[in-house]
Amino acid sequence: MKALFSLSLILLCMAPALLTAQNTIKGEEVTYAAADGIPLKGYVAYDSKLKGKRPAIVVIHEWWGSNAYVRRRADMLASLGYIAIALDMYGGGKQGADPAEAGKLAGQFYNDPDLAKARIMAAVNKIKEYPEADGSNMACMGYCFGGSMSLLAAKMGMD
Repeated sequence: MKALFSLSLILLCMAPALLTAQNTIKGEEVTYAAADGIPLKGYVAYDSKLKGKRPAIVVIHEWWGSNAYVRRRADMLASLGYIAIALDMYGGGKQGADPAEAGKLAGQFYNDPDLAKARIMAAVNKIKEYPEADGSNMACMGYCFGGSMSLLAAKMGMD
């Protein structure tokens, strides 16, 4: 009982600091376009209390599409001091409703690596527009499909 009370007291004391940190994360929906003219709907997150440039991270979604999960990951990266863009590989914020549809959406990028590179590059260009982004200090990461697209970007010579 004493340990539970101590833990509760610690969490109660930490709550204002945690809430304050979360309140400084700015997340915004962004629209941008790839070279093929397809409108893309991404999400950029950064800590608004930090000043100056910071490393930028491109976050590529799972095969389901750009959703709340990848946006939450961008927010988490922002809370660590990065600026992150959760990109939209499929265009228009499209998401797969089931594994068959998700596989079809993702498959086009395995079959056309240049298309994948163009969509990733569009996100890179978008995040570089932010004064908070250090365009010379960037990384790319992803989950499942996004991880393979990140590796593809490296294989294709993207910085």
